[in-house]
Amino acid sequence: MQFGVLGTLLARVDGQAVPLNGPRQAKLLAALLVRANQVVSLQRLVEVMWDGNLPATAVRQVQDAVSGVRRNLAAHGAADVISTERGGYRIHLETAQLDLLAFEHERRLAQQEQRSGDAVAGLRRALACWRGPALADLTGSVLEDEASRLNALRTSVHKQCLALELALGRHHEVVDELTALLREHPLDEELAAQAMLALYRAGRQAEALTLYQQIRRELAEELGTDPTPPLQELHRRILNSDPELSCDRSDRDERATDQSSHRSVPRQLPAGVAYFTGRAREIDDLLRLAHSATPGSGAIVISAIGGAAGIGKTGLAVHFAHQIAPQFPDAQLYVNLRGFAAEGTLPSTTTVVRGFLDALGVPTDRIPCDLDAQLALYRSRMANTRSLILLDNARDAEQVRPLLPGEPGCLVLVTSRDQLLSLVALDGAVPIVLDVLSRNEAIELLTRRLGAERLRGQTQAVNELVDLCARLPLALNIAAARALSQPGTPLSVWVEQLRDAQGRLALLSAGAGAADVRTVFSWSYKALGARAARMFRLLGLHPGPNPEISVLAAASLADLTTGEARYTLNELSRAHLITTVAPDRYTFHDLLRTYATELTHDCDADDARRDATGRMLRYYTSTALAAANVLYPHAPVSLPDLPSPSGDPVKFDGFPRSRAWMDLESTNLVSCSIHAESSGWPAYSAHMSGILYRYLLSTERHADAANLHLSAFRAATALNDKSSQARALVNLGVAKYHLHDYPGAIRQYLAALDLSADVDDTAEASRAHANLGGAYTQLGRYDEAINHYTKALAAFEQLDQPFGKVAALFNLAVAHECQENYPDALGLLHQCLHLARQIGDRANESRSLNYIGRIQTCLGNTDAARGSFLEGLGLARELDETGLVGPSLRGLGTLARNSNPDESLSYLQEALAIAIDIDDIYELASTHMEIGDTHDTLGDQVRAQHHWQEALSRFIELGVPDADSARSRLDNKFTQTTTGNS
Repeated sequence: MQFGVLGTLLARVDGQAVPLNGPRQAKLLAALLVRANQVVSLQRLVEVMWDGNLPATAVRQVQDAVSGVRRNLAAHGAADVISTERGGYRIHLETAQLDLLAFEHERRLAQQEQRSGDAVAGLRRALACWRGPALADLTGSVLEDEASRLNALRTSVHKQCLALELALGRHHEVVDELTALLREHPLDEELAAQAMLALYRAGRQAEALTLYQQIRRELAEELGTDPTPPLQELHRRILNSDPELSCDRSDRDERATDQSSHRSVPRQLPAGVAYFTGRAREIDDLLRLAHSATPGSGAIVISAIGGAAGIGKTGLAVHFAHQIAPQFPDAQLYVNLRGFAAEGTLPSTTTVVRGFLDALGVPTDRIPCDLDAQLALYRSRMANTRSLILLDNARDAEQVRPLLPGEPGCLVLVTSRDQLLSLVALDGAVPIVLDVLSRNEAIELLTRRLGAERLRGQTQAVNELVDLCARLPLALNIAAARALSQPGTPLSVWVEQLRDAQGRLALLSAGAGAADVRTVFSWSYKALGARAARMFRLLGLHPGPNPEISVLAAASLADLTTGEARYTLNELSRAHLITTVAPDRYTFHDLLRTYATELTHDCDADDARRDATGRMLRYYTSTALAAANVLYPHAPVSLPDLPSPSGDPVKFDGFPRSRAWMDLESTNLVSCSIHAESSGWPAYSAHMSGILYRYLLSTERHADAANLHLSAFRAATALNDKSSQARALVNLGVAKYHLHDYPGAIRQYLAALDLSADVDDTAEASRAHANLGGAYTQLGRYDEAINHYTKALAAFEQLDQPFGKVAALFNLAVAHECQENYPDALGLLHQCLHLARQIGDRANESRSLNYIGRIQTCLGNTDAARGSFLEGLGLARELDETGLVGPSLRGLGTLARNSNPDESLSYLQEALAIAIDIDDIYELASTHMEIGDTHDTLGDQVRAQHHWQEALSRFIELGVPDADSARSRLDNKFTQTTTGNS
């Protein structure tokens, strides 16, 4: 079992990754891991998962997330890792099971070492625990604060380690590492002093002095200060070649000799990126490759760095090349192959290889005229050398292949917007595909460019700027340059301008060519074939937020066969204009989508765009209908008057596939439905309300549901379809009900009743009455609840809908029970039980039996109650419905309290375990109450008060009236105890 937070979130058991269902589970696990073996409060977990704007169901969703993570871990053989504690949760891990614990352990041991050499070894082991910036790719202010704390600790340990190594005279070994770390923290004067001293001792006095001037300028520009006196004094001593700063003379002479012997070695690498940020994981991968580039390795080591335009491929390659250059002392060659520049500017192979031969010092009269002979000479010069070759911006593998060395020992770095699959397949290149920066990396880049002071107090603006720039390094650097040109303007003003999607690309320009985002994108677009270019443009019509587009949806959009669409999308993926996120599923970031949208409006006729949108909506609507009718066969939906989609309709062969498709596409379905209402396709929006109603309800997507159903109501109003209006309003009311807006829900239901009456729609009227009963019950208005449940029951009888009738009978019984009208409640429950058995509704059969046992208990009919609970328990176990097992056990435990307390505790402890397992907080609190009562009966006041306190905490957490009962028990017992003591 292995977990990690020092880099991207890691969860593995026996080498297999543990899946996490969405960002909330990932955030929750991360929050537990950064405080491993400590109790993390429920309130903190709520804050981790939501930065403000908490949903009403926040606590419940945290509990669901914990339950989901537990299930996923248990499925991989790691059960009981997360425990429920008073007030929160705890994850239990050994030091070796979590990189953060291992890091802290090695750091503590290193600090205890007396010998500096051993301390260095310990600190290096601690640093080896890191895979990149902490909690990479996880967002939210709480986790970002944790990440900042951990990253700062890593930097502190790194500085301590390098200081010790410098003291040991290892300046040659650490000088490049120090200067690289200083580039990440350019205002750290302590680090600057170490780097200057290492450069000076390594015989690089001029570089040390240049570094001081650079730091002095940055301090003045960013902070308005001069270097501190110690740094100024070090500069003076280096300037005067103070002998006390130097290392052993023989070592210095040896270094000077070594430098003079390599004066003719080509050093062609361009200057590194001034504010290079992030990419720790990719650099680690490249380092592993570089270490395998040895003459005896048996293969040429090639890395193909790919990614979209503006993603930072060249920046990474050049940064890494400078970092690793000392390992390749024989040559460092560079060429820009201009693979995606303007037409006609690709350099020929002859031009490139001739340039390399010149750099390698081959006299002009020794260079043959024939290209093959030139390539042979080039490969001969590369043989038996340790050389680094950076081939930047390659168009395809054919442009790269002639420039590869012939023997092992060299490292070749290739960057390209193409995936270079041929180079990977035939030449053994290792692909490294760059994605956009993580949120933390993007913010770090802006901080380094603009200064921490400029960003202070503007967290919201910074986060929005990062989103508007799609975390694309090029866009972020241009945005920073714009902000630097307006130093007195708050970032919020700049963000406001960028919110306009139509003008965003125009603003993200700092000049012509590579400093303009739109121009850089165009170089990739112009390299596409006609069909791929059309597909890219039409993808800009998809309305989903950061949409994942399936090959079937894309085929409908572009009116292609599935095979044609797949081939075309793969071409776009190879060009890094879209990203493959799963087999046959693709996405692209917001700036590329904005560019695609611009192109389709510029290049495609209005009718063509409208036809494409219509095809896409038909696909989504018809496929969602097919999936919903498999998921919910008792409530089928039909779509009148809507044309069928082009191509063969999608068919689902069972529940798992239908649910999987809904889970993947639900966000797109909601977005497309809302888009359809606002863009002239109201029929699709009106009908999607009915199609997605049950799915969104069952997955507790209540906020999404509210937006969808409100949009559907507007669409139905535009169509003057009162039945669809009524259906959308009832659905909207259900969403508001589950968002705990009961008055708002009632308003929707009453409006739906009026519309249903206008068109004599009994079906929607029955739903409105049934849901009104539920809302009035929540508000304690039981007479009104009984009135509406009774009307719903009559409507369901008229419609011959037995499942609706079962629900109405059950809810009507609950309303009577709330008024302590137990005889009527019992009669209704027996009717419900009888009907549930008739139609085979076994879940409601068990639920009715449990409630009958509860009513019989209230009436004092102990034997009848026990029989009902036992029958309900047997049925629930048979159905494997743990949510129904717990109430049966709790009922049995309550009945046995006075006659057999030990039996009572046995039932209740099992019920408690089930409530914990399924994270049902109300059931957990209720069971704690009953256990407390049983211990009270046994005279064990300590245990009784413990369980009542547990119940009280959870009832308060849920905000339910039951808290008064728990509080009353605790107050009474406290009073009795203190009175007895007096």
